[in-house]
Amino acid sequence: MKTIYMFIDDSGVFHPNDAYFVYAGYVFMSKAETERAKRKYRTLLSRLRKESHVEGELKACRLKRKHKRALFNVMRHEESFFVAVQNRKVRQSIMTITDTRHRYKDYILKRIVREKLTNLIRSAQIDPYEDLAIHISIDEQHTAMNGYYNLKSAIYEELVLGVPNFDYGRKYKPIMYGNLHIEVEFCNSASNYLIQASDILANRIYTSLLTDQPALRAKEKNMALYLPK
Repeated sequence: MKTIYMFIDDSGVFHPNDAYFVYAGYVFMSKAETERAKRKYRTLLSRLRKESHVEGELKACRLKRKHKRALFNVMRHEESFFVAVQNRKVRQSIMTITDTRHRYKDYILKRIVREKLTNLIRSAQIDPYEDLAIHISIDEQHTAMNGYYNLKSAIYEELVLGVPNFDYGRKYKPIMYGNLHIEVEFCNSASNYLIQASDILANRIYTSLLTDQPALRAKEKNMALYLPK
């Protein structure tokens, strides 16, 4: 069974007081690809840690611009994705209730996983009729869907069964037809280099939206989704 690996982090706040909310990350088509990218990122990170004299995790918010740019560039050729939500366009009925906001964030996660897999199918990197395992690593966060199990189930239903659209009641068709195995892991980003890389990417996308600099989002093999539509 083929296994692919996804790493996801966020930037911004999904709240009316913030303009945008972003999930972004990377996908690797094998364990070997994952380990290669991890080694590459870790090597640069070690050098930058010595230069910056910063202890602990080098999150985007603690780094100089040149260091963030270097960490982005070292992953430039990796397969990536992001979803950007314009908060003011989200229905007020969603934004005014905390639990509903959390459910919508779970919906955003499902959508970006679905859209990236659709992208991989179109580029013939995966076959929707073959068996597939997906390992998804997400930075630790509150989820409204009872954590690991329900998010895992919701993503499975999104891909295999098709589910109604949270926003407008449309139903999306299934995209995977073989046996599908999903693992969701909530990670401490301090010990996961590819979650840290996803933090750098998410911060860059968020900054590009706030400052209206589309060039910052320019990256090969970077799939974009904008919500709500």
